[in-house]
Amino acid sequence: MDLLRISFALGLPWLLGTFVVHRIVPAAMAGRRVLVLGYGFLVGVMLLTLLMRGLDAAGFGLHLIFLVPVVLLLIAIGVLLEYRYPRSFGGVWLSRDYRDLPLWQKLLIAVLLTILAIRLGGLWLEVYWRPLFPWDAYMHWATKSRVWTDAQAIVPFVDYDEWLALQGRGVFTDNHPGYPITTPLLQTWMNLILGRWDDAVMNLPWVLVAAAGGMAFFGQARMAGIGPLAALVFCYFLLSLPILNVQVALAGYADVFMGIFYLAALMAFYHWSNTRLFWQGLLALLLAAGCFLIKNEALYWILALLPGFAAVFLPPRRLILLVGFGILLSAGVLLFFPRDLEVAGHTLAGLGLQFHSDAVLPLLQSLFWFSNWHLLFWMVGFMLLARVIIGFLSGTRWPRPLLALCLILGSAFVLFLVLFLFTGYALTVVGQTSVSRISLQLAPSFVFLAMLLYQDLAKIPPVALPAQKRRTGLE
Repeated sequence: MDLLRISFALGLPWLLGTFVVHRIVPAAMAGRRVLVLGYGFLVGVMLLTLLMRGLDAAGFGLHLIFLVPVVLLLIAIGVLLEYRYPRSFGGVWLSRDYRDLPLWQKLLIAVLLTILAIRLGGLWLEVYWRPLFPWDAYMHWATKSRVWTDAQAIVPFVDYDEWLALQGRGVFTDNHPGYPITTPLLQTWMNLILGRWDDAVMNLPWVLVAAAGGMAFFGQARMAGIGPLAALVFCYFLLSLPILNVQVALAGYADVFMGIFYLAALMAFYHWSNTRLFWQGLLALLLAAGCFLIKNEALYWILALLPGFAAVFLPPRRLILLVGFGILLSAGVLLFFPRDLEVAGHTLAGLGLQFHSDAVLPLLQSLFWFSNWHLLFWMVGFMLLARVIIGFLSGTRWPRPLLALCLILGSAFVLFLVLFLFTGYALTVVGQTSVSRISLQLAPSFVFLAMLLYQDLAKIPPVALPAQKRRTGLE
């Protein structure tokens, strides 16, 4: 019975989101099935939790007698639309690109798929068997889902002072009552369908969000013209990131959701900037909006999209001027912004802006030395350096969409450095507590950047060095 309830709890939002994305994405394209399924789960999570908020605000609480019929009605609308206006879910199962591959590449694809399936299956068992364990998971997130499961309503959480002033009447409190409530609502949904509080099973969506991120990644990689094997190799790089695996196995944090949602938004933005396809732009907007529903840090990562958006339309000189203006504006904000005004859960006074030299080495160790990311940041760094050098020698310009993506992730990385080197959060770097999970919010997007750099480098013709040119001339 539990297996049926779990399948129902996980399948309904996935099916709902899949029908929505299925209507958005055009019928004929490589990798459509996995792209629709990957984005479908993410959109389904958004829609389900927004629906739960809406029903609670309307006075219906979170009672399944109201919630499930509405979800089923929306799915039925998707079925009806598919019946009236049928659209192919995908083309042939084995594309011509795959059929033309040498045998050894087909075998390697089979091996990689098997490894990923075993790994995701192992993570499923880890989550299914392990009681709620991580600190933040039971101090900031699961507190809300526990209360809302019992109350079958979204009961307010307030800060300690307000809770004391109200003597706890009608309100609850925890360490971070102002955190976004999407992941606690998802846990609440799982518990409501199960009919009980289960601090392990309620975290199974963490396994699916990783799987969905891998599917969305592979679909967008194929959309970018990456071959089946290379797309799967980089998909493996994504799903084998150690910290991502740890965050799934020790489920309950929202950072893995943030990282996958931001990756999905960034991939869709890249393709929109390259093709101006409406549906990619729509997916980018949907998933970027979804980031705000996951964590407060979304504000800063979404702000990092602005330089990339400008790079799509502005010529290089104007773009440089705009970047310079943005730096001056940022400095002005730091100098004149009200120090006690809270933005995205923080105030300037609370951040305590100053340089922390003792955090530099631990930060470098976290990114480049410890086994947190395999060789991800080394790979991205060397690829960027190679692209700059080879581009200079060959006179090859940067493709504008790739330049836009580099600006976005470069801006986000600068904000990341400011957070951990110039604020009180430097203490969490020295102790290696928060830095890795905040890095996880950006790391999946760097895997996508690495794949695009690989593709771009492969397209550049061999560079003739000056000595070779002189020798060729003498001959």
